[in-house]
Amino acid sequence: MVICLDCDGVVESGIPRGPVTVRRLLELQKAGAKIYIVSPSPGCTALPFQKVASFPNRADNLKAVMALEPDEKLFIYVSDNADEYHAHAADFCFMHPKDFR
Repeated sequence: MVICLDCDGVVESGIPRGPVTVRRLLELQKAGAKIYIVSPSPGCTALPFQKVASFPNRADNLKAVMALEPDEKLFIYVSDNADEYHAHAADFCFMHPKDFR
């Protein structure tokens, strides 16, 4: 499983802070999930997860992550920006951070 996250309004270190905790992401990573940040926000630069945010279009960043993980079957994008269309354009499932557990 691959989980990609926007930063601001999603992760607790974002600006504004979001509901997704670093502790929970580390737990998921320990259980085998691969965690990526796909936002250029400075609020997430210090996090211990790989950042893939070199493209201005979020769907392109998601596709870049997918290319890094060709053997994975489940890709989830967590965002609060109503950008579900980016997730679908990259063949990711979309999840709002309030639904992330």
